[in-house]
Amino acid sequence: MTKDEIKGFLVGYSAEIAEELYGLYTKHSTLVGFSVRKGTAKRVLKTGIVKEKYYLCYFEGKRREDKPKTPKCNVEISNKKKSKQQAITRVGCKAMIRVKKNKEGLFEVVQHVMHHNHSLTRLPWQHFHR
Repeated sequence: MTKDEIKGFLVGYSAEIAEELYGLYTKHSTLVGFSVRKGTAKRVLKTGIVKEKYYLCYFEGKRREDKPKTPKCNVEISNKKKSKQQAITRVGCKAMIRVKKNKEGLFEVVQHVMHHNHSLTRLPWQHFHR
């Protein structure tokens, strides 16, 4: 498979194991300039066999909002540790592929969203991706 084929639209590709398509998507993401993480998997209720998987852009989702902490007593503690500033890594990006088991028993890419709402990594720094 050439770089141009991997860099393009992935709907229609199929494999016996979903991990092979995950590998294909990670190659795609490296060429385009983003990282991939595994999302949810849907299983058959009785057998527990995976029938559908999602592989997402690393920036998918939103940062969890912490609940405001209220002191349990009226005594103030002066030696509080300051919380470390954490970079915002989740910005709600919708880029992903959806892999589903077809009638032949193969996993097939049935949906591929290619639009990112964040900047992509430039070529010299793409080797830093996970």
